[in-house]
Amino acid sequence: MRSWRDEAREHARAILQAALQAAQPQVAMRRIRRAGDGLVLPDGSRVRLAGRAVRVVALGKAAGLMSAHAQPWGPFVEVVVSAPYKVDIPGFEAYVGSHPLPDEESVRAGERALDLARATGPDDLLIVLLSGGASAMAEAPDVPLADLRRASDLLLRSGAPIETLNLVRRHASRLKDGGLARACRGELLVLAVSDVDDPATLASGPAHADGTSAQDALDALRRLGLLEAMPATLREHLAAAPPRAPLARTPRMHVLADTTTALDAAAQAAQDLGYATRVLPGWLKGEARERGRELGEQARAMAPGALLVGGETTVHVVGHGKGGRNQEVALAAVDSLSGRDAILATFGTDGVDGPTDAAGAIVDGLTRARADALGLDGAAMLAENDSYHHFDALDDLVRTGPTGTNVRDIAVLLVK
Repeated sequence: MRSWRDEAREHARAILQAALQAAQPQVAMRRIRRAGDGLVLPDGSRVRLAGRAVRVVALGKAAGLMSAHAQPWGPFVEVVVSAPYKVDIPGFEAYVGSHPLPDEESVRAGERALDLARATGPDDLLIVLLSGGASAMAEAPDVPLADLRRASDLLLRSGAPIETLNLVRRHASRLKDGGLARACRGELLVLAVSDVDDPATLASGPAHADGTSAQDALDALRRLGLLEAMPATLREHLAAAPPRAPLARTPRMHVLADTTTALDAAAQAAQDLGYATRVLPGWLKGEARERGRELGEQARAMAPGALLVGGETTVHVVGHGKGGRNQEVALAAVDSLSGRDAILATFGTDGVDGPTDAAGAIVDGLTRARADALGLDGAAMLAENDSYHHFDALDDLVRTGPTGTNVRDIAVLLVK
């Protein structure tokens, strides 16, 4: 007879798979349908395609699948795609953008996106297919690329909130903070698979201005004690940047899938498996190891059932190990879960957790004992930010491979 632990591990993976399936771009894009001379949008409104020049810009981790699904809507005048892998669709101009730091290919993609926006005439249509990861995978920097990369890396390693990283990105880029919308003279339609709570901030807002300023970015860096560590070119640019012009009009935007979409599907799967289920969509934020410890403590207090949380944590990198934020969440929960009938599974819906080949990890009440038997010091490995090697040795990494989507992270806690 199988143990509760074995069965619950299967359940946790099934719940994560249900979340991932719901967030797939091809599923999300089915909310748009072609009818007559145009498209019917999720709210029932329509956008005309016939008789006008239509261009497409697809940026982010879901860009490949989103653009492939949009292909039958054509013909398009031009299509530019920046995805984490090569998109091979005839007639599409494809780039392989880098993440989490932009590279030369990201810049080429960002500049071409601006070219398409500038070429869009008053009666033309620009469709922007936007998803998480596009902040790095498409860029038109106001400072040397090497300096932007250095600044971004410093922010990522410091554990700074993602909002601060994106604030700096917004005001060091001609593409972001509404840059794409300012360049576009025609109608702009944004269709999104979103990894943020406010869709207007997705990809650092190429089609939306959020009212912040370069001075706000300087102030945020100063509060974090990171301003003097930033490259001089970035500090000088932010100090001298003039206010940006307001957008002439607000683009039409439809969020086709987000973290809530994934969590709703996960909750349904958990309920179908017989678990009383609670969902906290934005709970997973802040320092990864702190959230991990809190999830472990939740297992002590909660009634039998399932707790599903979503969001995106940060990691303050102080060690020299290998791992990602989801693996760090899991490792931080090990001691609190030890000896208990509880399972915690964490993963990034993009299939990539930090600079690793894993999406996350799974832990339970026996993880601590199994690690001890292998001579693994979990506390020391956590201090060294070395969660990957801990879970790799236990064969407890969650590996999905790149998923083609990105709606942030999800954790599933099951208690007997």
